[in-house]
Amino acid sequence: MKDKYILDSSIWIELERKTASVCAKIVPLIQKNEICLVDVIVAEVLRGTKTNKDFQMLEKAFQNFRWLTTHWQKVARLAFEVAQGGHHPPLIDLYIAQCAIENKKIVVTQDKHFIHIAQVASLKHILL
Repeated sequence: MKDKYILDSSIWIELERKTASVCAKIVPLIQKNEICLVDVIVAEVLRGTKTNKDFQMLEKAFQNFRWLTTHWQKVARLAFEVAQGGHHPPLIDLYIAQCAIENKKIVVTQDKHFIHIAQVASLKHILL
């Protein structure tokens, strides 16, 4: 399926580090155009670049993907529901989760906060 997965910033970082186990699973998904982006993840990844050249290269590469966004009011509702279960993940993770839920995408991450979100919402995720 086209753009089925959202790669969390933790995964983009591991790709940049060329972590073999992550690259083996993720590079084929990118090559098959099965990745989409969330605007806030793009900001997180671009913020972490070291040089202007790297920033521009990634910025250009990211233009080839579908970008997702959501409304903060929906994020607030999700945050409230997750908090009712005793968990308080960062708002950025909740924003990413809300984008995934709305668009029926799967979040690929190393961040365990998504486990707590999935306990109260219809979030699909893969923890690498």
